[in-house]
Amino acid sequence: MPKRSNLYTGRAGHLAVMAELLLRGWNTAIPEVDVGDDIFVVHDRNGDLRRVQVKTAVAKPQKYGYSAQFNLPLLQLQKQMIPDVTYVFAIRLQDCWDNFVVIDREALERYRADGMGSENRGRLVLRLRSEANSITCNGYPLSHTGMIGILAFPLSSTDIAVLNDLKACVHQPGLFYLCVIPAQAGIQS
Repeated sequence: MPKRSNLYTGRAGHLAVMAELLLRGWNTAIPEVDVGDDIFVVHDRNGDLRRVQVKTAVAKPQKYGYSAQFNLPLLQLQKQMIPDVTYVFAIRLQDCWDNFVVIDREALERYRADGMGSENRGRLVLRLRSEANSITCNGYPLSHTGMIGILAFPLSSTDIAVLNDLKACVHQPGLFYLCVIPAQAGIQS
């Protein structure tokens, strides 16, 4: 995909994530100076602030689902911040947004240290694959927690109950469904 087209796709992913967060009651803002954070997210009721880094990819249809490739700087991934960064991987499939995969920086760095993804020129390359209502990254199961349904920073016990209620929902094209991977989730072989 030409670089100019990538800029438009990336910005569209940022705006789609912002719209979804707004619909869920989180206030969003784009930093005036881009030093690595794409979106600041604030829960107005309690002042909880999150830094969000959005990565967007156009998925390629496969025989039983699709795959999407993401690249992110290793330096950003390895740098702890307060509040820490949450990554949202926005996946565009044909003419609609399909999935947002949400992984906090700490969990993603732990997955990388355990061998998930590949490294190329100071960047981490992740290939997400969706097949039969599950999401994997380079063979690592990301939806093994069964938490599919809602985007929440951080997960409360109510959020987890809602996610467990929604995990049986079948994804349909054109509808958002979110795979939330909390920091305490470990890789299960």
